[in-house]
Amino acid sequence: MATFGLIRERREAMAAGDDDVLFADDNGRVTEGSIWNIGFLKGDTVVWPQGPMLAGTGQALIQRGLEAVDVATEQRWVGLPELPDFDAAFIVNAAMIGVPVAAIGGGALCRAAGPDHAGEERLAIKPVSAALGSTARGC
Repeated sequence: MATFGLIRERREAMAAGDDDVLFADDNGRVTEGSIWNIGFLKGDTVVWPQGPMLAGTGQALIQRGLEAVDVATEQRWVGLPELPDFDAAFIVNAAMIGVPVAAIGGGALCRAAGPDHAGEERLAIKPVSAALGSTARGC
């Protein structure tokens, strides 16, 4: 029963042509997706949203790997209005490690993608308090 709301929101988003749902709390702070966690890139730092969420195994594996190679990470509140300020975003769960996000709420997040990733399939996210938009090719 605990996942019925998540699944309902995801199905509604998909029926509307979106890929999935990105949840935010009542204060507009990003928490997690329907079945995944999200990370953001800002310069050389990976930012994980702080808030009520299930910290997944994929997220934990990436975090350990980043620590092992001395990549800076932080966990903090991430508000919906600041999403356009990030260089990139990715989603992660046990089955999907580091799937790139093309856009959130119509705002492009492809600045850091570079030519090596041109044409790569990416998710376009539109925030239930935030919902994922249609899959986009490239930037």
